[in-house]
Amino acid sequence: MKIWIASLLLFFSITTYSQEDQHLNPGWEAIQKSRAGVMTVYWYDDNPFVHKDDNGNLKGIEFEIMDGFRKYVKDTFKIDLQIRWAEVESFEEVFDALKNNTKVGIFGCAGFSITRIGAKS
Repeated sequence: MKIWIASLLLFFSITTYSQEDQHLNPGWEAIQKSRAGVMTVYWYDDNPFVHKDDNGNLKGIEFEIMDGFRKYVKDTFKIDLQIRWAEVESFEEVFDALKNNTKVGIFGCAGFSITRIGAKS
């Protein structure tokens, strides 16, 4: 299960990577060499997927998956992966941040599912 999640996340990260960004954003090889990387996760409050508790700490299923991925990368590849959580106001903002992205390491947490209409996007 952990390998499947890691593979899926790395796949989505790699598929958003374009040739024009090679000089702006480090790829997997550069991250391996430096033993550190940063990923940005766009999210909006969507309990139980990702939300803030009463103390302002992030919680939820998708938060735990992303944190598990960070730990997996640390344990397996000895890479310190920092997750930057970027809160937005709606699902549409998360979707647009991903859809219009050309950089490496950009993810979204928003209770995604595939629909016929969404598949066209």
